[in-house]
Amino acid sequence: MEITSRILKILKINWVKDFKISCMFSDGQSRIVDFKKFFVEKEIKNPSHPINKLLSSQEEFSKVKIIGNSIGWEDIGINSTDEEGKDLFLPFHLDPIVLSQNSVLDNAENFDLGKFIKNERKKAGLTQEKLAKRIGTNKAYISKIENNNTDIEFLTLYKIIKAGFQKEFNIQLGVETKSSVVQDDK
Repeated sequence: MEITSRILKILKINWVKDFKISCMFSDGQSRIVDFKKFFVEKEIKNPSHPINKLLSSQEEFSKVKIIGNSIGWEDIGINSTDEEGKDLFLPFHLDPIVLSQNSVLDNAENFDLGKFIKNERKKAGLTQEKLAKRIGTNKAYISKIENNNTDIEFLTLYKIIKAGFQKEFNIQLGVETKSSVVQDDK
């Protein structure tokens, strides 16, 4: 198991459909969690468990929101008491690490920067070594970038495009609403 110094968080809900949710995690990956499959494998036998209410209604399931660092449902949860005996409602949510481990990549939502760079390098007729020389680094670093085995700084990407590929660097941002899920910036 890989040990990471970063806390995995869910940053965005991409879409919700058929008891499946696509989320963007803080590691930059978008992943799909199939909740029917996940909870069938967990064999939840308690009929009052919150997941049974969620999986019995697509409408309730679609009310998912980002809660803290993960996703959950504000209206579905567990009633409990605090240390003073006062009633307490705990919204149902799941650990982002568990969600990540029980999910698959959402290829439609992910951008593979390494693959993009590799394809552009090949189109330009460059070897990894020649590209590395043009931007002042080494072949091993270019290989790591192309295989998504390292984070890439914006300045490095800029150098690859301008000095390496000798192309203009343009960024175009567009606004496109895909998700019907509202996210609170609390």
